[in-house]
Amino acid sequence: MHIAYGNKITEMVVMWSTLLECKSEVHFGTSPWDLTNKEHVTTQQMSYIDQHINKTYIHRAVLQVR
Repeated sequence: MHIAYGNKITEMVVMWSTLLECKSEVHFGTSPWDLTNKEHVTTQQMSYIDQHINKTYIHRAVLQVR
């Protein structure tokens, strides 16, 4: 997992990889008991050497405080 600042002061970017494609969303908030915000995730397939054997999926969500 990789967490970084976004383009704006109100953004954080979360990225991770999986071996299988999956639908995801990220829930977040101001405390562990207040996860009232959610963002959808974009997924991109990456292939190393052979696109049928070594597939990796990169997932990315931009979290914005509203």
